[in-house]
Amino acid sequence: MELKDLPGIGKATANKLRELGIENIEQISKCELKLLEDLGVKNASEVLKIAKESIENKPPEENSTETDENISNNIIGIWKIKNGIPNFLFKAFSKTLENPEKLNDKELDKEYDKFMKKELF
Repeated sequence: MELKDLPGIGKATANKLRELGIENIEQISKCELKLLEDLGVKNASEVLKIAKESIENKPPEENSTETDENISNNIIGIWKIKNGIPNFLFKAFSKTLENPEKLNDKELDKEYDKFMKKELF
């Protein structure tokens, strides 16, 4: 089963998920509901339920043993997508942040505004 096979995940949402490194159903099953909702996944709770059931029903040898880098807490990645920040700007901006994982949306907005003012003036 691929991402787009889940109800509520179309091509655009699948692309957003891939930008965050979420490539498969197993990774979706490890996400928090809020992450899926923030990305605009329709019926996010149902998607999460289906993904988890899909993984639970696989034989053990089909389950991946990879350790994901805490996909559910990728706040800065979600922020980038929600704000439509181009990759080249995002890369430069993210280099200026000391602890981006500790910032919330409002703090990221504020830091980005300061970054843009500094870059433009």
